[in-house]
Amino acid sequence: ETEQVRLQKQALRQDLLCQTETDGAREARLKADRANKEWKREAETEDAQEARLQADRANKESKREAETEDARILRLQDNPQRGLGFMLLMCIDTVKKVQIVCDLFSEGHQALCVQPGSLEDLILVCLARSLGVLSRVIFQKSSHLSDLTRQLILEYAEEYAEKLVVESFEEDTGLKMRSGVAENDEEEQDKEGQTGDSKESVKSLELHFTLALKKHRNKHLRTRATLRRRSIIKADKTKMRRLAEKGGEREQVRLPAKANKDRPPEDALEDLILVSGKITESVGSADLPDIITAAGPYKTAHSYCGMS
Repeated sequence: ETEQVRLQKQALRQDLLCQTETDGAREARLKADRANKEWKREAETEDAQEARLQADRANKESKREAETEDARILRLQDNPQRGLGFMLLMCIDTVKKVQIVCDLFSEGHQALCVQPGSLEDLILVCLARSLGVLSRVIFQKSSHLSDLTRQLILEYAEEYAEKLVVESFEEDTGLKMRSGVAENDEEEQDKEGQTGDSKESVKSLELHFTLALKKHRNKHLRTRATLRRRSIIKADKTKMRRLAEKGGEREQVRLPAKANKDRPPEDALEDLILVSGKITESVGSADLPDIITAAGPYKTAHSYCGMS
């Protein structure tokens, strides 16, 4: 409680100073502070500098050890500009925090900072390693990991958190992720049905993750697929019209057949012919919309392995 009151008073003093200080006074104060720090840095010897740094590190470590859980949460909430601070409280709270991360990526945040004692030990490590949209990732190791958290790290985090986040981000942001963890629905259902000898908390976490994945992934799936097919057909019609105006051969251009649930993807791929007349390479049983999205509409065609 004392730490909380001190932080509140400090925030009030800073707000009052910012409101009453003029631009000229603020510039003069900052200039004087910079000059004072520069003078101290030049006058300081190497031994004194090393001793000062060691004292600062010891002071920070002592404050961190003496800080209570409530004070830590309050500090992280009052300083959002220093990073994302997530405290792992319970299973349902974890799902909410995953949704917060999804919203931040949708808004275009390019830096993710993980604070000590945070969700890093469960999800964000797998998230940051599997995504290719981060410009920088800062990991600060935490020594406050519970036995349950360590068990979740070993048994569950890497194999499920990547699948949860990668697929949802690809649907929401349209960004291609550097991960090959996507699996078909049958394997997904098998993994969802495997409970093993895990504890009840692990089963609860699996249930919440499963519900969040299905809700987040299926929200825009049908709409995005429809828009993708319409854009492909529209692009083909435009290129056919331009080719006809230039006197090209219309026989070499055909529209891809409309998607049919009963039709295998190999038949749809046979209809994909480039405007230049070159037939695309064989891509096996890969999904047609994913190939077009990855290679660029009707620019080049490549063979992709391992896609289902």
